[in-house]
Amino acid sequence: MPALVMFERKFRIASDDFVLPAIWSASIRFLVLVAAVVVYFTEHSFHECPGGQVLALFMIGLAVLLSVTILLEFTIAFFSAQGSILAPGRRRFVPVFLYIRLAVLGIEVIWSGVAAFWILQEWDNEGDKGCDLTIIRLVKTSLFCFWALIFLLLVVVWLLFEPSPKEEEEDGPRDSSGSHGSRHLRRVAKSNWHKRCQWLCCFAGKDDNLEAAYADAAEILSHLFGTFDIVPSDVAAGFVLMQLEQQRRICRGESLSHHRFSLPSDVHLPTAPLAEVLDPVVYYFKYSAAMYGWPYFMESNVCCGACRLFPLCRCCSCVRTDLLSIEKDNCCRCNTSSIVSLLDVDEDDIIYISFHNKIYEVPFMVLIDRGRKSIVVAIRGTLSLKDALTDVTADAQLVDIAGHDDIYAHKGMVCTARFLCKKIKELRLLEEAKSREPDFPIVFTGHSLGAGAAILTSSMLKDEWPGIKCYAYASPFGLLNAEGVHFTKDFVVSVVLGLDIIPRLSIQTVNDLRDQVVEVMQHSPTPKYRILLGGCWYSICGLPKLLPDPGVKAPLLGSPIKKPKELGKIEGGGDSYTEEQGQLELPRPPSPTPSEGRMQIELYPGGSLIWIREAEEERPRGWCQGPSSYRAQWATYKEFDHIVISPYMVTDHLPRTMNRAINWVAEHMEEVLDIHLTAI
Repeated sequence: MPALVMFERKFRIASDDFVLPAIWSASIRFLVLVAAVVVYFTEHSFHECPGGQVLALFMIGLAVLLSVTILLEFTIAFFSAQGSILAPGRRRFVPVFLYIRLAVLGIEVIWSGVAAFWILQEWDNEGDKGCDLTIIRLVKTSLFCFWALIFLLLVVVWLLFEPSPKEEEEDGPRDSSGSHGSRHLRRVAKSNWHKRCQWLCCFAGKDDNLEAAYADAAEILSHLFGTFDIVPSDVAAGFVLMQLEQQRRICRGESLSHHRFSLPSDVHLPTAPLAEVLDPVVYYFKYSAAMYGWPYFMESNVCCGACRLFPLCRCCSCVRTDLLSIEKDNCCRCNTSSIVSLLDVDEDDIIYISFHNKIYEVPFMVLIDRGRKSIVVAIRGTLSLKDALTDVTADAQLVDIAGHDDIYAHKGMVCTARFLCKKIKELRLLEEAKSREPDFPIVFTGHSLGAGAAILTSSMLKDEWPGIKCYAYASPFGLLNAEGVHFTKDFVVSVVLGLDIIPRLSIQTVNDLRDQVVEVMQHSPTPKYRILLGGCWYSICGLPKLLPDPGVKAPLLGSPIKKPKELGKIEGGGDSYTEEQGQLELPRPPSPTPSEGRMQIELYPGGSLIWIREAEEERPRGWCQGPSSYRAQWATYKEFDHIVISPYMVTDHLPRTMNRAINWVAEHMEEVLDIHLTAI
């Protein structure tokens, strides 16, 4: 922080991000330099080649260029390592050395280009004119690797390149203090996020809702991050510092909850015993996981998945006209075959299955489960960039529920639920299933995006089908307002696993996390590269029992935001520091627009909440430490109104991880219930 500015353009990289790349590059070049010097002084056969003197001159020039480059790389690494994340003053010479490094790179390109042209034109590939064929191939390989690195560098620069020039931020209106207003900075950020969304989904194809989704996603992302001049590595370092600080608070016996939401904390607690609900929760998860199709099947059967799936597939299914109940599967029906294999069901019991996927339109299926005597509607979770755009469209929108005009929910999932309701009613899918088995109850289920869509779709159909039930897995935190929570409490059960980030994710919780990350970064005197190296170690092997000293005496979170005197004012960003106040000064928030007003509506998880977590949680484990036993308990939204930074915040969301935990609970049901009763 702040973002690096070169050639009047911002890049998504900061001046303290060059330590490890520069050391790595210098080390590689040092090995090449040693090899070139050894070849020059020990191998004399290249002097006998046609143009051997030119080759010798090239190797001397190469050694000189490598020496200069190595010196520059270590100089850049030294200056980049100075100061903390929010102290860029000590790194003010980094852009100067980067300009010099680019000039040397241009000389390297010219030098290697001339040498490559000469080598390919003059040297005999068979080595019949006195040239050692090994040396010829070695030089050609070296040149090829150099140009490959140049190509990689261009790709990295393209990825880090900001879509708009820095002048766009400077040309806007200023407030009374002379700084740019939040509205202007937000508008620039919204434009940038819109372009990033277009770039990420450049292969998404045509979609009627695509541009609207871009605009909604850009609006929300600019609202969350628009006035902060940060780069991805700042976020990663902030997460590492947050993980350490959260663990310190746990060791001190402090709660991580912020208690900022207005909904009573006991509203999610049901009256039914956990034993009555846990069995169907365990059973219906297989439908949510199976809807991911052949990718989940292959992940679940890594060694022999292809061998098991191939006999079930049917070639040229895409041209058959008798498969009216299957929509948009691939030509070999890989997804349908995977689902039939995973669920062990008869294809005749599948009423309808669709793999059609667009913005706000997700795959789903309707089938008859004769084992549990139920009609199951399973909805797929996030598996594409289009689904991700639906997830990001997280502001509140009114839900179409008969008799209720005060229920708001996650906009992207409301639009998805409307699509599902329309499809189910147009094709009369539930009526057809009921005509076959009129006494079977209807059960909705889904994971992630599918979980939120299942809760909202079942809510919309509740008036028409009163006995409907819903089992949702890893549904997002910001799904329903308080009225929606009360409405879904009696027929929806939401399951959360461990430290999964999605059931903790909402606009409000991301706002809290953003502010806390900025706060801990301001207090940390540690250089970013050391923070990131420590984070890699903690992710692999877990946090140490004796946590490292944060560098301040007072607790970080909730304490006044101070700054070292050396910080001064950060250039090129929307955030600034004032010497008089000694704290981070953010742009004054403007009056909210209607869309920003919808973002202020508090959204909560839907239904009653079951939390499955590890039975023993002394301290966060790393990836190299295996899973332990689990316990299940009723929970309230207060358990999830904050984001816990951990290596498991992502892995606990994956279907395979939840499947492992669900299977453990199924195998140890009595033990899980005993733990729950003991906890009560």
